[in-house]
Amino acid sequence: GVVLRGSGVNTTTITGTGTGRLALVKIIGKNSIPRDLIGLKITDAYVPVNAVTFHLGGTLETKEHSDHIIIRRASSANWIKTLGTDHFGGGITALGWKPGERDLFIDRVIKKTEGNTITIDAPITTALDSLYGGASIYFYNPEGRVKNSGVENLSCVSVYDKANPKDEDHRWNAINVENAEDCWVRQVSFRNFAGSAVSVLETSKRITVEDCISLNPVSEIGGQRRYTFFTTGQQTLFQRCYAENGYHDFATGFCVP
Repeated sequence: GVVLRGSGVNTTTITGTGTGRLALVKIIGKNSIPRDLIGLKITDAYVPVNAVTFHLGGTLETKEHSDHIIIRRASSANWIKTLGTDHFGGGITALGWKPGERDLFIDRVIKKTEGNTITIDAPITTALDSLYGGASIYFYNPEGRVKNSGVENLSCVSVYDKANPKDEDHRWNAINVENAEDCWVRQVSFRNFAGSAVSVLETSKRITVEDCISLNPVSEIGGQRRYTFFTTGQQTLFQRCYAENGYHDFATGFCVP
């Protein structure tokens, strides 16, 4: 419920001074999502993209659990081999994907249960196929997340070495959103950052970034730089945003569900 609100992009400015690659503003909660559990197996042979209903290996009484679940889609050896990502050539097999290293974690809420059938709050964005390892669910408590908070109506600026147009020893990201849900960034101007204007991390969901403008990024040109509006989270909305001289103006991270 905390909102950092300025009096206008030409009136209120937050300036990141000094050196170092710290983010200027962080919306950050506590991560309460385990990643080492298997939970209940999804028994459907195939669950298509956009599905909201599937079956579990056993009945479920939600009053005994949290309604918040992670659907863990397996990254099996035959799925990796079918994609052709088990080996990238050049005789260097270490770069290839390994089973279990590319699982997808889909964050949803149970809305209805009927026996071993559950209905979730939003469609899945990738198929769950038993031929490629299928999927399972496990429960978590979201209480550690920041909720209903935002940054709006101001400017964020990073100071940098003006003698070095490729300076990287200054603020990297303007705003990081981590362990958060139902939060937003809107009507914010960004200037001189090396990495992202807004970076939504993988533990965040239902984040809106709108009506923002990013100008004059300062960095070398290369990977992990100038990913201006960047999400590794899910159920995120970016709209009416402008990016100048980005490397990836809008990007989704690796294995984002």
